Amino acid sequence: MKYLTKIFALFSLLFMSSALSQTPTSKIDKATSLRHIAKMNRDATFIGLGAVEIGRSWGIGTATERRPPDEQTAADVIHTILDSHINVIDTANCYHLSESRIGKYLGNARAHIMLNTKAGEHNVFANNKTCITPADDKPYCENPAAEYDFSKAAIRHDVEGSLKRLNTAQLDTVFIHFDDKPKKVIDKGDAVAELKQLKKEGKIRYIGASLDDVAQTTRAIESGDYDAIEVEYNLLNQSQQNNIRLAHQKGLGVFVRGGVGTDLLTAKVKPYINDPNLPFRNQLIQLLALTHNDYDQLTALALEFLYENKNIDCVVLGTKNPQHLKKDIALLNQFNQPELLRKAIAITTSHQAKYFTVSVDPYFKKKAANS
Repeated sequence: MKYLTKIFALFSLLFMSSALSQTPTSKIDKATSLRHIAKMNRDATFIGLGAVEIGRSWGIGTATERRPPDEQTAADVIHTILDSHINVIDTANCYHLSESRIGKYLGNARAHIMLNTKAGEHNVFANNKTCITPADDKPYCENPAAEYDFSKAAIRHDVEGSLKRLNTAQLDTVFIHFDDKPKKVIDKGDAVAELKQLKKEGKIRYIGASLDDVAQTTRAIESGDYDAIEVEYNLLNQSQQNNIRLAHQKGLGVFVRGGVGTDLLTAKVKPYINDPNLPFRNQLIQLLALTHNDYDQLTALALEFLYENKNIDCVVLGTKNPQHLKKDIALLNQFNQPELLRKAIAITTSHQAKYFTVSVDPYFKKKAANS
């Protein structure tokens, strides 16, 4: 009887193991799937928070729609990031209220977050004689929104200010926030030299380059000075594709901003789709025909396009609405139409020039000013 009991137990164990092996695995959460950055020896969630919109006017819409949120909504955005297990927050010295709000609401979760900011571009205040239009988030200036200074003193001032505003003893990545003449900044070398010194002092962990110029991005990657790059890349603008591949091959962190085309690849573009001056309008019309004018499907395509690129470590999505962030995560996780994506890529690739950038935000700033 004792032997029969043992045999029965053995068969039961085998049956349970077989049943478990046939149990369907849970669907992967693409947004929080981790991608390892070799040079930084860190894992980044595929989706991160681009925190510009919680600090200053940005994106598509009227002046009111572009305005940053109130304090409670900004706090809700931060808490949504934490609740969603996203571990990257991307901000900048020149994002008006952004750094101070993150420092206020991140709290004890700081240890679990890769907290990245940028130096070199600075806020202009409303009382500055160069200010034409005060921002809604006074005392800052909306036009001009910022100025640049890449001297050693300015870079140190930026980093120390960010440490204070973000309420942290150490920053993760500090990106040089390059202007439209990055060659001069790279040639002089003061900005990266000061960041290297700050890294030695333990005030920052990694050095990054955030820029748009394709040739200078390549130069930054090849220099060996940087641990990460941040570039604009999306279905509509694939000009940095080769640099994204090169950076990944060299082990640098690859962070993508503008992943949904400054909201061109979202429902926010709908009121402007018939404007002949809308950036990338021809491509957008073709993509919308492909999705039968389903703007959510358009966003899902944009996010899946980035997710399928394994050379990208993290896409920082800007939002000032917690529900929009949750919706984007759901759209990415639910997307499963590889043939539709293939057709979308065929449409947009046929429009790509060898090198180009299109500044989308001035178009919407003008629209907001006239609304």
